[in-house]
Amino acid sequence: MDNRLAVYIGSHPDDIDVSMSGSLYKFDFGKHPIMWVVVTDGGADVDEYNFDSSHYNSGSTETWVKKGDLGHNVAWISPQGDKIMRSSYSEDLVRKRCGIEFDNGQWKPKMSKHTSSFGDQFDWRSRVKNCVDRDVELRQLSYRDPSDPEIELLYPDGSLSLDEDIFTESIAERLASEIYDLIISKGYSRETLYMNSHAPDDVCRNSAEHDDHRIVGNAVKKSINILLDKGINKVYVNWFTIYKPIEPESGYSNIDVDVSKFRTEKARLCRQCWETEFMAQSFSGFYFGTWGERKWKPRRFPNNPPNFEYCILLLIKK
Repeated sequence: MDNRLAVYIGSHPDDIDVSMSGSLYKFDFGKHPIMWVVVTDGGADVDEYNFDSSHYNSGSTETWVKKGDLGHNVAWISPQGDKIMRSSYSEDLVRKRCGIEFDNGQWKPKMSKHTSSFGDQFDWRSRVKNCVDRDVELRQLSYRDPSDPEIELLYPDGSLSLDEDIFTESIAERLASEIYDLIISKGYSRETLYMNSHAPDDVCRNSAEHDDHRIVGNAVKKSINILLDKGINKVYVNWFTIYKPIEPESGYSNIDVDVSKFRTEKARLCRQCWETEFMAQSFSGFYFGTWGERKWKPRRFPNNPPNFEYCILLLIKK
């Protein structure tokens, strides 16, 4: 282990697990101190919204959207103070993915236990500590409510594009601050910093990336200059896409990296991610189903978590 920090940044709680963990295991795990950053609260999904708001819901205070509520929107405040309406929001999914609940407009940690084939699992932070390493530095990004600096808000999954320039600038500033503060507090090298992130627009223009992914990539690119101004000497960045391969613009190179030796580690992490985030909880008696399941509709994800692990193993070629 040296003292050069390697930072992995995902827009959603599963992005690093799925898209970047091959590089993490090959290049950084056991070689550099690692910082794992999740930007948004991971709470936007139309299937989960419907599941949370109507299925098995009789007005319980445990759910964010009460039975009888109309619409799919929840009011949110951007870092600039603008009001936005995020759609398809589910607090149940936030709780499962990030271990967070909301209380009078403020968020606080709350574990959501998941019985899985690995034993009791919780949110992405406990998954990383259990499956990757207990010493990984974990960060859930947040920003201050402009109308009340005492309140920290989470970046809204699925809604960054509603105030794109403001969210991009805010993520860049908060990310640079978190990274620099960790480097100083731990005495890590200011000579070299490694970063791994979703690709920005000028890299992933032809890759059909999710808006949240490319916005986070743009923010990471902006954060580099902030870090250089703070006194970091060199920053090396690897850019990733999820949906289609990168077709790099001028000035960037596409590099194939063989991570096949780490199939087992990556597949195990992805399987824990699947079971932690998407296995539905018991409602009456013992019921071990999948996220978004309806008896009258096919499941959106594989019928059995081992199938998901098998798919990951087959897909990893490079």
